[in-house]
Amino acid sequence: VGNYTGHGTLQTINCNFTTGARFVLRKRTNVAGDWVVWDSVRGITTLANDPHISLNNAVGEVTTDDSVDVDLSGFTVNQVGATNINVNAATYVYFAIA
Repeated sequence: VGNYTGHGTLQTINCNFTTGARFVLRKRTNVAGDWVVWDSVRGITTLANDPHISLNNAVGEVTTDDSVDVDLSGFTVNQVGATNINVNAATYVYFAIA
């Protein structure tokens, strides 16, 4: 469990893992935002699009963007308009499991 401030470019979130995150739940906190989940069952990867779902709306699984990548220490976030996961100066909370 932690938080980070976005800066609009690729950013590694260090969770002190040694094998990378297999589950990430995150929410933007400084404005309204979705509770978004990425996990290894859906296909969180380092090379391609990462399917995800939003827990607070009825939109189905999104499979068309590369918002999150696995990093050995945790995960990386890319700024993608569909998820607004790393907006410059925005604040986020997350829950990650290795």
